[in-house]
Amino acid sequence: MSGVRNAFNCSFVACRTGLRKCWHFILCYRPHILTTYDQYHVLCLGLTGSGKSTLLAQLVGDNTNNIEPTNGFNIKTLPLNGMVLSIKELGGSERVQMFWANYYDGKHALMFVMNLTSTECNIDRSLDTLRMVLANPALRGRPCLVIGTHKDRPDARTKEQMEERLRDLMQDIRWAICCCSALDRHDIHQAMTTLTALIANQ
Repeated sequence: MSGVRNAFNCSFVACRTGLRKCWHFILCYRPHILTTYDQYHVLCLGLTGSGKSTLLAQLVGDNTNNIEPTNGFNIKTLPLNGMVLSIKELGGSERVQMFWANYYDGKHALMFVMNLTSTECNIDRSLDTLRMVLANPALRGRPCLVIGTHKDRPDARTKEQMEERLRDLMQDIRWAICCCSALDRHDIHQAMTTLTALIANQ
């Protein structure tokens, strides 16, 4: 019986020592185990039909079939390059545009989506809308990523053509333009990588 008791005591001491070492490890190295990422709030805007909803659905792997235009807002969350992007897409109809400014505060970046195959009239409307958005004091100093969609279409404007149209509009703003197909996840992911670089360089 004495031998059993001694063996039990030895096992208990070893277990307690092991637990103490484990707890000490957790306390000392906790910062390396519990990794947290900074979250950044991005506002995604653009006229109806620009491809915002399809683009974001493709980005996070959602079904892109039969996507309806956004009437209110839509939120997607994406971990990327040591950040967590919380992207809030607002509907692009004139009725919803009236409420866009209610969502400008607290945003770290703007993502503006344009259809590269739109009519010249719609391109002008998009540029005028973007100019109005950027003029709001709540977005002053925030970087802007312009995404041109439907680049795979033969009638799509080129990146160089859009840069020429945007250059005067983007004075004193950190910005970039990426052209992609809303159905090409790799293209969209590359655009988001550009966005994280803009945010990191603030």
